[in-house]
Amino acid sequence: MFVKEALKQACSKLINSSTPALDARILLCHVLDKTHEQLLISYNDELNTSIQRHYFELIQRRISQEPIAYIIGEQEFYGRSFIVDKNVLIPRPETELIIDSVLENIHHDSTIKILDLGTGSGAIAVTLAKEIITAEIVATDICASALNIAKLNAKKHFAENQIIFKQSNWYENINDEKFDFIISNPPYISYSDTNLVATQTELFEPHLALYAGDDGLYAYDKIIKNAIDYLKNDGKILLEIGFNQFDSVSNILKQNGYNKILLKKDLADMPRIITVY
Repeated sequence: MFVKEALKQACSKLINSSTPALDARILLCHVLDKTHEQLLISYNDELNTSIQRHYFELIQRRISQEPIAYIIGEQEFYGRSFIVDKNVLIPRPETELIIDSVLENIHHDSTIKILDLGTGSGAIAVTLAKEIITAEIVATDICASALNIAKLNAKKHFAENQIIFKQSNWYENINDEKFDFIISNPPYISYSDTNLVATQTELFEPHLALYAGDDGLYAYDKIIKNAIDYLKNDGKILLEIGFNQFDSVSNILKQNGYNKILLKKDLADMPRIITVY
């Protein structure tokens, strides 16, 4: 079987995918360890039986709605590749707005202390370490398996010296430190909104990183109520929110004395990042 035939057959099998051709190409690039450009000039290359078998095993996993990122074990975030597995949420493009928001609010000539609550894959913490050479970051997660992935990503991107990883339930194991930024992309989906979650997300991604009680606000309440003990006087809180949560999260902030709130929308014009001054 030639490359072009394998791709055609894979596309015909991926009828329930919204991007069958792209999925087929990504998975074959992964199996062959080729870039997309290299694959394009390899359409008439023949695939041996072992390669074919491996490729269509991965195609079957995709047919079962397993996310591409878990199948190939990586996901791009802010121009860098991050290791992912089923212990961590797959980094989303919209979360990159947190990085942009931090970069808009710093002075590069001074040390920037950052607390990343619920770090997951470590994509936010590692990216900030690479983008801000003066950053000193504490990254926490309640899940030890997630922290292991985050540590691998810090090592992969040579950011180990800038990040301290701690297993912690929010602020539980944080020392008496003060931070310039407290940032988090916490779980924020309510149990009543499971119907809004993509099937592949519901089936494969960790529910601990997705769901936050009956109203989706549990994590925000925890983060905001205790932030004052860990935030410098001129420090800022940055939170990713769900598309319908701006008013609810703003109310929690105002109840805790935070009144200067800036909203950043994503490319779909949906509320996404709250910066609190």
